[in-house]
Amino acid sequence: MSHQGFLFFICLAALTASSIAFPLDAQSKDMNDDRLVKRLSCACGSKGGDYWIMRNQCPEGANYSDKCDKTMGICCYY
Repeated sequence: MSHQGFLFFICLAALTASSIAFPLDAQSKDMNDDRLVKRLSCACGSKGGDYWIMRNQCPEGANYSDKCDKTMGICCYY
C-alpha cells in the first residue's frame, strides 16, 4: 500500500470513528440519560425483561419488579 493510500485509510477510519462516537444530535441530549442506553430482550427464569448493559441497578421510574445478574449487565423484569 502506498503512503498516500495508507494516509487516506487512516483519515477515513478517524472520520468514521468520530461520526459514530459523537453523533450530531448528542450535543443537545444528556449523555447520562437512561434512554440513550441500548436495551435487549432477556429472561430471568421464565420472566422476560430488558437487558441493561454495564449497569448494576434497574433504572428508577421504569417500574421494574426485580432483576437478575447477566454477563456485563443486568436483566430487569416487570
